[in-house]
Amino acid sequence: HIPPTLRHGDIDQALDALGAALNAFLQDRAALVDHQTVVIIVSDGWDTGDIELLRDSMHQLQRQSRCLIWLNPLLGSADYKPATRGMAAALPHIDLFAPVHNLQSLKDLIGYLMALRGPTAVRRAPRRETAPGQTTAEPPPGKSRGLHRLKVRS
Repeated sequence: HIPPTLRHGDIDQALDALGAALNAFLQDRAALVDHQTVVIIVSDGWDTGDIELLRDSMHQLQRQSRCLIWLNPLLGSADYKPATRGMAAALPHIDLFAPVHNLQSLKDLIGYLMALRGPTAVRRAPRRETAPGQTTAEPPPGKSRGLHRLKVRS
């Protein structure tokens, strides 16, 4: 889905207002998302728009979809902490928080996606048991930080 702001050339506004873009998508195309749909968002989480709108849109997407994945290019950095307002609003609704900064991170993602397919696949792949926003232990130098499965909500 291409939000109107992006169609008219204001790329900075469109990229900084992810909540508005997701809300527009849900208003116009919500029927495209069902319990078979894997939703993938690629963003650094530096949203300067309406954070409540982002939180509500993420909640709706997570409820409607099979799996909600957020790929963050900054997550590949050893010192990255998902502390922005946008990431704080999104993390409770994300099934997989993963880096997308090198070839290994893409290979890891493929493995995760493969676990979601087929008749015996679970609705949501298992998540790691940590608090939202908390990262796992750092890998050895040169290795991918890997996928960050988030704790299942009750």
